[in-house]
Amino acid sequence: MANTLPGLIAAAPGGASAIEATDGRAPLSHSGLRDLVRDAGAALAARGVGRGDRVAIAAPNGPEAATAFLAAASAAVAAPLNPAFTVGEFAFYLDDLRARAVVLAAGAESPARAAAAARGLPVLELALHLNRRALNPHNLAGQ
Repeated sequence: MANTLPGLIAAAPGGASAIEATDGRAPLSHSGLRDLVRDAGAALAARGVGRGDRVAIAAPNGPEAATAFLAAASAAVAAPLNPAFTVGEFAFYLDDLRARAVVLAAGAESPARAAAAARGLPVLELALHLNRRALNPHNLAGQ
């Protein structure tokens, strides 16, 4: 299992840094990353999304995009998209991918939200708190 993404995440030492930011926030530990991946998988599964389903991610480069990718790829097929796309571009790619869900950074004002809503796709918001070893239970929410 250690040669799968979930296996690699599970095998890492819990207290070691997994994700770091350049803006002064303390790193997210591997145990925090494991919690995030577990919670994301459960949130996706609760919306009927699982292995083989495509999850679009629209987040600016940084720790939030990296953790969104790891979380989505551990439960489904991660499809990172350019967060600067227009609504029309998101609409095209969501259709082309046959996406089943969209992940955004919490509170993000993204045209992906409108494109997802027009298609009836669930939007999950990822709030990453790098200054905590474990994630707040409200860090992954969705509509």
